[in-house]
Amino acid sequence: MSDTIQDLEHIFHPARSASSGPPAAQAVSDGCFLEGMIRMGFPAIFPVHPTEKTLLGLKAFPNIKKFD
Repeated sequence: MSDTIQDLEHIFHPARSASSGPPAAQAVSDGCFLEGMIRMGFPAIFPVHPTEKTLLGLKAFPNIKKFD
């Protein structure tokens, strides 16, 4: 595999992903991006929300520095 293809492998097949965006109620009712990531089987998803503790059954983090 060329170096360029290996570099792109991390973009198209990430080991984990953080998702931030709309308020929890909108995320649940629209169910688009985060739910799609869940359905596609991303191995590790870390939703980011300043006040919610969970989003669509996943532990939510107040910011990207708080992953643990």
